[in-house]
Amino acid sequence: MMSKGLSSRKNFGVGGLLVSHVERSQPSVIVIGGGISGIAAARALSNASFKVILLESRNRLGGRVHTDHSFGCPVDMGASWLHGVCNENSLAPLIRGLGLRLYRTSGDNSVLYDHDLESYALFDKDGNQVPQQVVTKVGEAFERILKETEKVRNEHVVDMSLSQAISIVLERYRQLRQEGMAHEVLQWFICRLEAWFAADVDTISLKNWDQATGHPILVYMAAGRFAYDMEKLSDEEAVNFVMLQLKKMIPDATDPIQHLVSHWGTDRDSLGSYSCDLVGKPADIYERFCAPVNNLYFAGEAASADHSGSVHGAYTSGVMAAEVCQRHLSVQHGISDLFQLVTREELTEAMVPLQISRM
Repeated sequence: MMSKGLSSRKNFGVGGLLVSHVERSQPSVIVIGGGISGIAAARALSNASFKVILLESRNRLGGRVHTDHSFGCPVDMGASWLHGVCNENSLAPLIRGLGLRLYRTSGDNSVLYDHDLESYALFDKDGNQVPQQVVTKVGEAFERILKETEKVRNEHVVDMSLSQAISIVLERYRQLRQEGMAHEVLQWFICRLEAWFAADVDTISLKNWDQATGHPILVYMAAGRFAYDMEKLSDEEAVNFVMLQLKKMIPDATDPIQHLVSHWGTDRDSLGSYSCDLVGKPADIYERFCAPVNNLYFAGEAASADHSGSVHGAYTSGVMAAEVCQRHLSVQHGISDLFQLVTREELTEAMVPLQISRM
């Protein structure tokens, strides 16, 4: 994960959001990092009449929001979903303002975990399709298991992993245990959670875990320790491994003529795809993470207490960091009457988001 630094210094200094102010002249700000949070902070401060310089180590903007067009169609290598077109998502007004067409991917987007069971066709390792009634039955049982983990969370003061909580639930309600093929389907649902959080289920904090393209697209998501092992392989080795697994299910699957493999975990500018809450996370971790250090202010999806791991969390975090920076400068330099941040509502009407895939 990568956070964006905002530094404010008087007339000198390097890094973060750098601000200089001489006799009520225009204060200058340096924003380090051109991801969505850095861009949001830079735009907010620019709209408030700050002189802004945006520094980005890559040869492109966007950070982990990156769309590849080498296939002749857009393929998102990083962020790819807009989670909930509602007031809680700060990006929703931008999307609506641009008139972009949205496609619902599954179910009610307002819930953390949801699945449209009718949209999935599951196959066992021999390539045989799992009966839909089994998928539906196990899916309903899995929903019950997740609801019961909430009770486990309320019963324990000390944090534990989601895996531990699931084990407790299955010990209490033996009728939720699955056997044979149903057990394999249950493991698939658990793996979906790992893909969602990009972490092993035994590291996901219980306390904090709160497409219509017209073209067939195969997406392989690796999470947790397995993802780190995959990134040690070359692109060709990774593709060969995936195809080996695919051909166990579909023997006549043809080899790909082109492939894309992300490497967010080893990318020196990101060192990971997105953050998640681990077991034992201090309750004040976000407050400490966002605390300014002298003239340096921090933002990013990992700094979002309510929406970590999301683009809208990163965006909101960038705007909030800009607000904190502006307030501090107002006190230090007495510029509150000259340089005011526009409201977030005004900002969403004025800003244009990064490129969004439309397929």
